[in-house]
Amino acid sequence: MEPTYDITSKILQLVGSISEKTGEANTLLVGKESPQLRKQNK
Repeated sequence: MEPTYDITSKILQLVGSISEKTGEANTLLVGKESPQLRKQNK
């Protein structure tokens, strides 16, 4: 079965951009939570 859409270079660029921003957001969240957890565990 053929998809009803075409994967274009624009779609690939957008997916890459979303993935990059998601990774940056995860890094920021992990960086903020880790020091709090360490302080709570001590």
